[in-house]
Amino acid sequence: SRHGPTPPRRLPTPRPRPQAAIVPEPGFWEREGRSPVLGSLIGTTLIVALYSLAGNIVLLAYMLGDMRGFSSGDWLQLRHGILDRYRSPILVLTMVFEFLFFGLGTFLLFRRWHGGSLGERFRLRLPKPAAIPFAVLGAAGLFPLALFAGDIFSRAFPFLRELEQSSGGLVRAQSPGAWVLVAAAICATPALFEEFLFRGYLQGTLSRGLKSPWSWILTGGFFALVHQNYIGLGALVIIGIYLAYVFDAGGSIWAGSLVHFLYNGAIVVLANLDDHAILPWAFDADGLVRPRVVLAFLPLGAAGILALAAVKRRRLAAARPGDHAGL
Repeated sequence: SRHGPTPPRRLPTPRPRPQAAIVPEPGFWEREGRSPVLGSLIGTTLIVALYSLAGNIVLLAYMLGDMRGFSSGDWLQLRHGILDRYRSPILVLTMVFEFLFFGLGTFLLFRRWHGGSLGERFRLRLPKPAAIPFAVLGAAGLFPLALFAGDIFSRAFPFLRELEQSSGGLVRAQSPGAWVLVAAAICATPALFEEFLFRGYLQGTLSRGLKSPWSWILTGGFFALVHQNYIGLGALVIIGIYLAYVFDAGGSIWAGSLVHFLYNGAIVVLANLDDHAILPWAFDADGLVRPRVVLAFLPLGAAGILALAAVKRRRLAAARPGDHAGL
């Protein structure tokens, strides 16, 4: 050509082929032929057993390192002395163990045994605004009933009261720093990590195979038993089932966490007061809640429960079809 060589023709750039989305392999208990419900029960039992083992090892170490109580031969007195003298480090270790076992342990176990979206299974979304005041209202109405249920065990088995009193020093506070530590260890930490394990993991998985109210009853009963607080078993069953109901009705873990924090806080406050002297209308001379107070507060509990049921109905009605299983 007179005008120079012809430039080479550009070939079209091939477009990259879309890659198929990588679907993570389901965990051991989510595979065909296995039961996630059974896996969650085994996993929760394992985590609680490891937590209890760690706590008992620490208590035994303090007992062996402090021989002052062995001369009396009274095991309850020895235990009371250890918990009283080493209250602060024991409370700190309680927080550490709850984080390690109920928090981190639950997270790792869920990833290994189940997989999938932790946020959806544990319902880490924010609750409906109305769920929070209604959950608190219901807890306030049921609180005297829970105390009364605990009193029944106290009256039926007086020797259990001595066992409870041997560990009562852990929740007593006589200085601002002690109050902060007790609030953190007894109120805040369980409200976060116990709810993460029992409501988020256990109930979040049980609800896939069990319908309410059976998922509430099983989760609440398991929650009560693993606390190993036999004198407070009746109270723990009531509050455990109610927390399970709040988790289901509110569709979020956070409303139950707030109720858990307030319930434990109320128990701590009462443990640091002379109930009969401060609230003679609510407690008798033995520190037991009066039945008339229980009856007077029950309508508040019923109102909170019914209001939460309405919140759940509106939430499910607003959800898209097919989403109810994740709610």
